[in-house]
Amino acid sequence: MRALQERLTSLPLRVKLTLGYTGVMAFVLAIVCVFLYLHFKAGLDQGIDEALALRAHDIAAVTRTGDPARVLRATGPPAGQIGDVAQVVDAHGRVVAGTASADTTVLLTADELAQARRRRIVRDRGERLRLLAQPVDADGRVVVVGVSLAQRERALETLAGALLIGGPLALLLAAGAGYALAAGALRPVEAMRRRAATI
Repeated sequence: MRALQERLTSLPLRVKLTLGYTGVMAFVLAIVCVFLYLHFKAGLDQGIDEALALRAHDIAAVTRTGDPARVLRATGPPAGQIGDVAQVVDAHGRVVAGTASADTTVLLTADELAQARRRRIVRDRGERLRLLAQPVDADGRVVVVGVSLAQRERALETLAGALLIGGPLALLLAAGAGYALAAGALRPVEAMRRRAATI
């Protein structure tokens, strides 16, 4: 540790200034990258939730006025596959209508169903599926809609990869610019030092 301190002390001033500037820039870039990632993720989630809410509203309207089973059977992925899913659950917790991949097993837990009978809720199933549930009517029926998160995860992975590549490159450019600025600022001092040494 002491040897490292001595080595740092013996470095030229322009290098010390560059190291300090680079450290600050690394901290700022890290904060900016985290903010961009979280802001992008929040935007994606908001878009997904708005689309799910619209679909849930449509299914709830069909459920109140007619037979939702006929509509839901014709939509959604095949059984066993993850994709857009939807189901209507009655007051006893039974699925009365659903897409092919969600026509038997309730997508929500009993506690989540109880919450969904009072208000709209959104739940994630890891990184695979995002669910939105809301009450249909005063009879205790609930509509549940879900969408695969595969596209969202791919978009986030692409952004993370771009930030992991672009961040270090930006830091290298900033370090080079910092060194050039430090060298330019210290040039008069170096000239004065050389003059003094000559005298």
